[in-house]
Amino acid sequence: MQTHNDELHIGSDFERVYVMTNAPDLTGAKAVMKIRSLNDVELVHADCTVEEGQIRCRISGEVSKNMPRTYTKGLYDVFLVKQGSYSLKIIMGMMTIVPDESLH
Repeated sequence: MQTHNDELHIGSDFERVYVMTNAPDLTGAKAVMKIRSLNDVELVHADCTVEEGQIRCRISGEVSKNMPRTYTKGLYDVFLVKQGSYSLKIIMGMMTIVPDESLH
């Protein structure tokens, strides 16, 4: 498991690809990414896909616009889960939430 701090700009698409090295069997595996407030309130979750040794997590700008603007810091993590086999935390860290959506 790795720790890495990241940044999400409200109203902008957010996408990260995590490359799995020495990965277990990924057949049928799913990934979950959530961003929570520091007091453990879920703010948003990503749409994640698992394919060819990679986990792709995406939060569209439209989805992030629905996040409460009162939060500027949060915590995130990404889990790789295979029902009946394993649940692995891949990465976690602090998420800076920048509420400066452009109004163009």
